[in-house]
Amino acid sequence: MDKSHQPPAFLATIRSHNLRGARLICLLAIILVPLFSILDKLVVDEYFLDLLAIRWSVVLACVGIAGLSYRKSYEERGAALSAIAVVLIALAVGIMVHLHDIAEDAVPPSNYYAGIMLVVTAATLLVIWTVRESVLVIVTIYLFYFVPTLLIQISTPSSRFDWKTFVANNFFLVATLLVSLVAHRFQWAAKWREYQANEQVEKSNSELEKANSRLKDLDRYKTQFFANITHELKTPLTLILAPTEAILRNELGRFDEQQQEYFRRIYQNGLRLMRLISDLLDLAKLEDSKLRLKLDDVDLVEYLNGLLEGIRPLAERKSIQLEMSVTGHDSTISADRHRLEQIFVNFLSNAVKFTGEGGQIRVLVEGTHDDVHICVQDSGVGIPADKVASIFERFSQVDGSSTRKYGGTGIGLALARELTQLHGGTIWAESDLGVGTEATSVTKSSNAVLKPAPWQMIAETKEPCPSGGSNCPPATTSGSSQ
Repeated sequence: MDKSHQPPAFLATIRSHNLRGARLICLLAIILVPLFSILDKLVVDEYFLDLLAIRWSVVLACVGIAGLSYRKSYEERGAALSAIAVVLIALAVGIMVHLHDIAEDAVPPSNYYAGIMLVVTAATLLVIWTVRESVLVIVTIYLFYFVPTLLIQISTPSSRFDWKTFVANNFFLVATLLVSLVAHRFQWAAKWREYQANEQVEKSNSELEKANSRLKDLDRYKTQFFANITHELKTPLTLILAPTEAILRNELGRFDEQQQEYFRRIYQNGLRLMRLISDLLDLAKLEDSKLRLKLDDVDLVEYLNGLLEGIRPLAERKSIQLEMSVTGHDSTISADRHRLEQIFVNFLSNAVKFTGEGGQIRVLVEGTHDDVHICVQDSGVGIPADKVASIFERFSQVDGSSTRKYGGTGIGLALARELTQLHGGTIWAESDLGVGTEATSVTKSSNAVLKPAPWQMIAETKEPCPSGGSNCPPATTSGSSQ
């Protein structure tokens, strides 16, 4: 392949590869060439000193080439340095072949030609040349071997003349050289394909990074939009709730009972809408890592009793029995009271929503030395087994049909989970359809936010928690997540 048509970056890669290959070839020669002196002593002892001199000359030459490869001015000459090293070593082996052929007790041609094959094989594995470079090196090596060997064969007495061995040696050597030539061409093409693949990967990575950056920008704009729109929605909603509250307090005159009921519904739904808007704002803050906890020591038993009293009127309308059970040690935790209310009100309201007339809701608090478990247990409609894992995902609905019986946005439980995790706790649900919803507490969190004992939220059970047990049943969503 012509270098003139290759990108500079690819050619730089080839040069760097060949520079390392030249150093490795020189290193191998410095180690192996002197070792073959043992073979010289056994095979052609009369020329041992001559061959030893040749071998150490090769070693010195390789030391010099290796030294040049570390000089900055030779950084772009990897192919030339590797070719020079290979040719010098091969020529030295050729000289040894010829000395062996002319030895008195030798029967030419010498089997030392295998050393040339070894050098060519090393070059094939360690460097990458163009077709032109590899042809030039291979032809030089072969002619230096073939011509003197042929002349020696011709001038050798017939009694010592072995044409069969001569032909066989040349056959194997030529075959090795041809394989080397093809291998260099193949390696060049493979390196080119590798370079193109890497370029494509880098291009794809760059495009992915740009796309990821755009997605982050879009996500940031989305979060900002949610934050802005929720603020804008709160203003007119507050202007609706304020006069409605004044009407309910009879500050604008007295209305009959039916009118008061209408205004009460307006006010209650307005408050519900305000809570949903607040939840959206909190999700936006969580996503943008701007939500901060205001920690205080909270006695969960006293705190949950207050929340239960607040939700009791809703439960009484459906004749739902509310109970609370406390076991274990101190149930005081360090937490944000407002965020706790968001978590537990969501759990309790879901339990009331999905529990039928005459059902039961139990809140169980179990304090241990290391953690506090809070289980809210309901006897509601339950959740299909394949839907339980998704109820804490944002905007998830167990029943996503347009005719679903229970309303909800899928925000409440997602917010409850993220607020729980922000406190260092853990929350999950277990349930059987038609039986109720059950959850199991986990071990102590290592989050340093919590002080005397971390707490774990759970979402709820079918059976009462055994006294002192760790598998409390809770009451989260028993149907679709809020």
